[in-house]
Amino acid sequence: MKRPHGLVIFTLAFFCTGFSACPDTTLPPKQNPAGVYPNPTDGPICTPEDLLVDDDSMVAHFIDVGQGDAIWLQLPSGDISDPIDVLIDVGDGPHFPGDDTPDSGLTIANYMEGHGLTAGSRIEWLVITHGDSDHFGGIDTILDTYSIKNFIGSGFLNTNNGWPQSRSRIEAEVSQNGGIFAAPPTPNLVQTFGQEITAMSTVFAKVFLMWGTDNPPTGAGGAQTNNASVVLKVDVHGTSLLLTGDIDAAVENQLVAMHNAGSLNLHSEVLKTPHHGSESSSTQAFLDAVFGPIPGTLRYAIIQSGRKSFGGFTLPAASVVERIHDMVGPGHLLSTEHNDLEKSSDDSHDDDHIVLVVPPSGSAYLCYHPTGALPRIEIEDDTDE
Repeated sequence: MKRPHGLVIFTLAFFCTGFSACPDTTLPPKQNPAGVYPNPTDGPICTPEDLLVDDDSMVAHFIDVGQGDAIWLQLPSGDISDPIDVLIDVGDGPHFPGDDTPDSGLTIANYMEGHGLTAGSRIEWLVITHGDSDHFGGIDTILDTYSIKNFIGSGFLNTNNGWPQSRSRIEAEVSQNGGIFAAPPTPNLVQTFGQEITAMSTVFAKVFLMWGTDNPPTGAGGAQTNNASVVLKVDVHGTSLLLTGDIDAAVENQLVAMHNAGSLNLHSEVLKTPHHGSESSSTQAFLDAVFGPIPGTLRYAIIQSGRKSFGGFTLPAASVVERIHDMVGPGHLLSTEHNDLEKSSDDSHDDDHIVLVVPPSGSAYLCYHPTGALPRIEIEDDTDE
């Protein structure tokens, strides 16, 4: 994706006299008091400058697909016009004729198209964390739109849905492109959890495999699929992003034990909250291990969920939202479910996208990107004629 350089010019004219004060057009700072963001998932709206990224920044897009995960990482590669594209999960989609589940693949493709990744482009890495439909359901549209080079998955196939068939289609695509198909990721990519995935890392961004197994522990409700989830950590410019799939307390406890033993490092400034903010995840011990030494003003968290009902409850759980908000502070917990209580389930997606930018300075910022489109703003070259 070609990222523009130059000076962003905005013109805003006000006529002020001694009898009338000029309005204050200053945007609130990135770190804000509770009075500015009174609700737990309130946060700043992305400005054009936030989305006009240059140098070797990492950009992570948390695409609002309603109930489900879809994360697009643009890892800095050293070539500003050609970052490494990593797509982690693809939301849900229709699974049979007449199924009216919205196609998250279409939402994702439209979003990426709006940010310069046109149809036919190559995605270097596709990661499907585990075989639940709200993580792989949009895959047909993605495979029809983009070329997939490499794949990482947990390798766990004991599901009662169409995941094994979708996985086979991904495998055929990767084989055709001569890429890496790593499912499970150990020992195909690394020998043990906590090691760097050198094939995915760049000169600026290091990616670590923290979890992902075809032999997961039993979790909440007796299920195993969630606990197979691929968990990745990305370190770039001194900031860490922890991407947790749908792991629950059983895996969180194992990760904390490995962290305490020194075999991996959970410390991260930015957390993608496990399992859509479910009460079965985000234990206090896990949050303490992730955020422990991180200064409060540098902590951020993202929840990806929708308003889908699960036997009378919806995600995220209020108790989890409160617990994470207490850890990160006002304006630092953003959710793709933000204000969705006011919308029908059909209208609760594609309007609360979230963007994380980590510039070379390392001062990460997180903001809502409601339109999902890159603003068309006037760019004036500031170089000498």
